[in-house]
Formats: sequence, structure tokens, C-alpha cells
Amino acid sequence: MALPHPLTRPAPHRSAPKRQAARPNLRLLPQLGSIPAKKAKPVTFAVILTAMLVVGSLILLLINTMLAQDAFVLHGLKQQVSTLTAQEQAVTALTDSESSPESVAIKATALGMVPGGTPVFIDLNSGRVVGLAEKPSNSALAIR
Repeated sequence: MALPHPLTRPAPHRSAPKRQAARPNLRLLPQLGSIPAKKAKPVTFAVILTAMLVVGSLILLLINTMLAQDAFVLHGLKQQVSTLTAQEQAVTALTDSESSPESVAIKATALGMVPGGTPVFIDLNSGRVVGLAEKPSNSALAIR
């Protein structure tokens, strides 16, 4: 048995020929009635295009106006917030100064109150008084 030469190729294997699909039969249909073709005039096209441009511009103007109006409202609200913040700080500072111990003591003295002195307690189980009750000094009563 002889070996095939390395430079030669074996013949390609042939397959059965492919069947082509049948082409459909084309035919003309009778005209049902022709519709006359009307060409648009260039003036009509220009009018439609101009109308679209005008409507689009008006819509953009309306949107821009609404955005500007919202910007003014936002600016006003920011000013209101800053004013209210300043008022809150002023009220807080006033409350702090009015509730200081020195201010409370001055107002209590103006109302006729005197310092309490040493506290005295009552033992509820026995009914006994714990501590020594002192009479307010004459100087405290004189201020009144």
C-alpha cells in the first residue's frame, strides 16, 4: 500500500446538490382606484415648521418663568429662616439671663421672699422633727 504524498490533498467529498427553494409567483394586482398624489407646497411646510418653533419657544418661556418664580420664593423662605433663627437666638439668650441664680434671687427679694436658712425635715414614721428651725434674721425681714 502506497502512502499519499505529503503535498497532495485528497479530493474533497462531494455532497448531494441542494434544492433551491421554489420562488413565489409574482403577479400584478388590478388597480382598485388611484388616489391622486398631492404634493405639499413649500409654504405649507414653512408655516407648520414656524408654528412648531413658536409653540416650542412659548413652552420654554413658560418653564423658565416658573423656575424663576420658584427661585424668588426660595430666596424669600431662606431670608425668613435666617430671621427666625436670629429671633430664636435672642429669645434663648434672654431666657438664659433671666433664669440665672443672681437674677432669680433679685426678683425673689423684690417680691418679698427671704432666704430659707437651714432645712428642717419631719420623720413621718415617728412624727419627730429632724433639724433645728431658725427664725429668719431681722436683716432679711428688714429688706422686705
